[in-house]
Amino acid sequence: MSRSIKVHSSHIDEVKQAVKKAGFKKQQALAEAVGVTRQTVNRFLNGTAIDASNFFDLCECLDVDWAAVSKSLANVPVEITHEGQTQRRDWGNAPEVDFSGHDREKEQLSQWIVDVNCRVITITGIARIGKTCLVSQVARAAANQFEFVLWRSVKNRPEPTQLFEELSTLIKENEFPTEYPAASLMRWPLDYLKQHRCLIILNQMESIMQPGEAIGKFRAGYEAYGELLKNIGGKSHQSTVLLIGQEPLRELTPYAGDSRPIRHMEVAGLCHKEARKILAEHKIHGSAHKLDALIDRYDGHPLFLRIAAQHIRDLTQGNIDQFLAKDDAPTIFNGLEQWLDEIFARLSHSERTLINWLAISFQPVTESYLHRLVQVPPEQLRHTLLSLKRRGLIKLTQDGHYEIAEYLREYLIYKMRQMLIEEIRTHQFNLFGQYPLVIAQSEDKVREGQQQSLVSPILKALLSTYGNPHYLEKIIQDLLETIRAQFRHKSSYAAANLLTLLKYIEIQFNTHQKPVLQDYEFSDLMVKQADLREIGLQRINFTHADLSQSIFYEPFAGILSVYVSQDGQFLAAGDASQNVYVWKLDGRRFKFYRRYQGHTHWVRTVVISPSGRYLASGSEDHTVRVWNLANGESMAVLKGHERRIRSLVFTADKKYLISAGDDGTVVLWNTKTWRRVGTYADTSTEERQRFREVVFDAAHNILIAVNQRGVVHFWNITQDPELQYPEFRHCGDEKNLVRTVAIHPEGHTLATGSDDGKVTLWRFPSGELLQELSAQGGQEGWIRKVIFNQDGSLVASSSESGDILVWETQNYQLKCIIDAHSSRTWEIAFSPDGKTLISGSDDRFIKLWDLETGECLTHLQGYTCRIRAVAFSPDGQQLVSGSDDQIIRVWNVESGDCVKEFAGHKGRIWAVAFYQSTQDELYLLSGSDDRTVKIWDINTGHCLKTVSIHTSWVRAISSVSGHPWILSGGDDKVVRAYNFDTREERILTPEHKDWILSVVMTSDGQLAVSGSDDNTVKIWDVATGECIYSIEQFESGVRTVAIDSNNRWCAAGGKDKTIRLFDLTNNYKEHPHSPLQGHNGWVRCVAFHPNAKILASGGYDQNVRVWDLETGKVRHTLRGHNEAIISVAFSPDGQTLATGSEDETIKLWETETGKLIRTISMPKPYAGLNITGALGISPEQRQKLMELGAIDEESQYGWCL
Repeated sequence: MSRSIKVHSSHIDEVKQAVKKAGFKKQQALAEAVGVTRQTVNRFLNGTAIDASNFFDLCECLDVDWAAVSKSLANVPVEITHEGQTQRRDWGNAPEVDFSGHDREKEQLSQWIVDVNCRVITITGIARIGKTCLVSQVARAAANQFEFVLWRSVKNRPEPTQLFEELSTLIKENEFPTEYPAASLMRWPLDYLKQHRCLIILNQMESIMQPGEAIGKFRAGYEAYGELLKNIGGKSHQSTVLLIGQEPLRELTPYAGDSRPIRHMEVAGLCHKEARKILAEHKIHGSAHKLDALIDRYDGHPLFLRIAAQHIRDLTQGNIDQFLAKDDAPTIFNGLEQWLDEIFARLSHSERTLINWLAISFQPVTESYLHRLVQVPPEQLRHTLLSLKRRGLIKLTQDGHYEIAEYLREYLIYKMRQMLIEEIRTHQFNLFGQYPLVIAQSEDKVREGQQQSLVSPILKALLSTYGNPHYLEKIIQDLLETIRAQFRHKSSYAAANLLTLLKYIEIQFNTHQKPVLQDYEFSDLMVKQADLREIGLQRINFTHADLSQSIFYEPFAGILSVYVSQDGQFLAAGDASQNVYVWKLDGRRFKFYRRYQGHTHWVRTVVISPSGRYLASGSEDHTVRVWNLANGESMAVLKGHERRIRSLVFTADKKYLISAGDDGTVVLWNTKTWRRVGTYADTSTEERQRFREVVFDAAHNILIAVNQRGVVHFWNITQDPELQYPEFRHCGDEKNLVRTVAIHPEGHTLATGSDDGKVTLWRFPSGELLQELSAQGGQEGWIRKVIFNQDGSLVASSSESGDILVWETQNYQLKCIIDAHSSRTWEIAFSPDGKTLISGSDDRFIKLWDLETGECLTHLQGYTCRIRAVAFSPDGQQLVSGSDDQIIRVWNVESGDCVKEFAGHKGRIWAVAFYQSTQDELYLLSGSDDRTVKIWDINTGHCLKTVSIHTSWVRAISSVSGHPWILSGGDDKVVRAYNFDTREERILTPEHKDWILSVVMTSDGQLAVSGSDDNTVKIWDVATGECIYSIEQFESGVRTVAIDSNNRWCAAGGKDKTIRLFDLTNNYKEHPHSPLQGHNGWVRCVAFHPNAKILASGGYDQNVRVWDLETGKVRHTLRGHNEAIISVAFSPDGQTLATGSEDETIKLWETETGKLIRTISMPKPYAGLNITGALGISPEQRQKLMELGAIDEESQYGWCL
């Protein structure tokens, strides 16, 4: 006789309220969640009798005590006669459903029960994963193998003796002893299990386990279960006991094993194939990979997928693609949270702590990583991880990483978020001090996840409470005092978390200026794991604060070169501030190693010798420097080039260092003596062509170099240096010149990158074209670098636009596209294993990339504020500057104060100018590395227009008051024009063959003059866009041009260290005193005085010269800058001269006397940051922070390096 139960009439309303509380809006939803028909649910809710198994299942789903609300109609075990043998079954509340999925587990469990005849089997897994249905289906199928079957739930925590009574009743022996000694009770059930073949299933074993304690511990008073089960598992008998629960038993775990009579099965989520059936039942449709993404989100959990499916159907009519496309697509739905609350309420304190760390880590992590964060004894950490794994809450991947399911992570972060918000509102801190909102020492994607999931929602909630960011900042200031009182000199993340909130408030709401925090007191506090980049910290007090594991800006400039040593241990980089840096590569982290100083100009190329002993660097100062990598000692300064050095390479046999440069030579240096032993040059033309890059083919002992005309040359260094290798076919054409070259490690393939954004593979040495590699038309802009990885299976290229493409060489398939940088990516380098790639860019970032995912793992961020441009306002009261930190600043000339900041560019700013429109309105113009010209409202600081007409850096801007045309020039070799009134864009006739560094118009707007690195100055008719004359008296690049107020004289200065003047009104004849000579380095800038009789010039010799054009003599030599002078400008009245320098200062001078009026220093990011006595930073880090403006009062007295 089957068993039927109904809800008692007095409890029907209670049950219906439970349905609403569980979030089930419709009966069908509840039916699908439990796996019964809607009619069954309807009868259940109306107090009509239904099958007992369904009744129990519905009560369990609704978290209702079935015994309290039910009225039993029958409670008689089922008796079956089979082949003369009585078989009695009492299935209790075992579900009787057709359960699909977990096929592998079903087969395994059936084998253990029927074939192996295991004594005790524990089946564990996270709640509602399907354990009960799985066991019920297997047990029912195996029931005929047993005389007696007893299924009981221990949810209501019955005493062991109660189960003995029920087993005795089932067997009909009625021999249960009412007064038995405890020891005898442990032996007595074995008599039944020996004499009869019994199958006993105990469900919901977690109910008698102690919550909040270590896994597998029985509640007080229920320890007898452990002893009993241990006794059953340890003694011989013919029965099987199945234990279903959320955690394994401590008493049985040591004795379980694949070849033992005690077994343990962990039930995980469904596989994709099985889980898709559930989604199909709920009419969820979409692309296969999106369906699998949803399954992965819930780790294949069948109930949670059903709950999610119901909501997806409500939100998007079951369209999974639309659902997952939502930025705010929820994961934790009503009905799911309550189950998870119950699960996590069972965890011990150490388990909750550790799983929270796993949640905020946002990726699989190793045990060693967790140990650095949690800082508990290794044994305790290992035990807690094992406990969480046995609960089914975390997994151990094949490569030894621990991971948590996405839905569990989102649930935990949601809970943490709510608690953190409440703690901040009430000033009662717990979690706020236990966990960092952002783990600074983690991968970029992890920090981004933490910012999006924790920081942003918390700020949003706090702003909704406190109204505006300024008031919220005041609240945080008050919180800081609370934290000081509670956590001073104590281990806590609270101070770092407040700093993180302040940082993102400033970044989010201060969009028109450089974000800066000022005047906060963090002395004596732990500021651990704080990412203190992207923001200035000025006059912040970190005295005696603990800054362990916090991250700061680095003092490097734009990165021009990177190189990874062959053993993968070191990364070297050269920058635009004359320095070479080396970091140790520690897994996926950079650890600062050493800085190497000695160059006086940009470091274009760096390389580490194959042995790892030497570091070599090549610079625009025409020298190669060789360093001892280990101790930083300068081994040699190699002087053999007459111009900048662009490329270096060591030969594989370590005998030679090879250098190539703009003087058109490739030089071999002996690595024992550091003497020049060979020179190679392109002899095919009278004029030497600059070499852009040189590589060495170890397979053929050949030097390969590409010059500025895109011609690839080859020399066999084992032969006579004058004997050129047979000419290789031209790899490019005049419009799309080859710019970079690489050779396959085995020497059979040559890769070239060209100006058209393509990478081409050639068979070597035949020159046969193998493949052109391009994606959707190729990379945008010139290819700056092309490289093979160490085994030649990959080839990568970086470009002018900052992106990186990686290809597989075997099938020419694109592996990944990386949107790497906001500016030109000069150099890239593979790790030795080819799994990661490092890039360096003009945007002052060095980034480490995962080539499987295309994600940035970590990065270093430099900071410099070198002045690139200065200009006076028409009234002379304001001075505007553009600099490397991407900020335009407006200065009060009288006081020297910064009165405005304009933020918006994503690259260094090369040019600034005031523009008075035809409507007599004043605007500000700027040009940047980010390839844009911006037009600004000078009063509000808002960008009114971004003109994206260039394909490379914008180096120069010129406008004339009352004239509509704005001209700009840059590294794309063309002068472009933008009409302010009509928004028309056009290109002046392309004539230049190299970078345009300077453009200026005559005051009437009719003519324009441009200076280029192609050694020419060109004169343009602005109206027609035609080049009307080309001045070609220069031996090297022209870096600057200017026109006097009379529109007569044009001044041009450049790399030859002179200034030439040409008469625009008289056939471009040179001035009687031209050239003006006196500078000892490149002339970088010139400007005419308003009276047209005085000229100012500045350059790389760090001096400003003021020339009297009537005599050709120097009136004043202005000294005081410590680095190159990049820009000079006279005030409209001519009384003041402004000079801007790479030393990050602007100086104002009296024109008449040459007297220094004022020095304006650019604000450093950490100006006034007091790190006196600060802990957790190395001496090198302390020094770098001081370079960026920090102060250490003790170091002034020599107490601290």
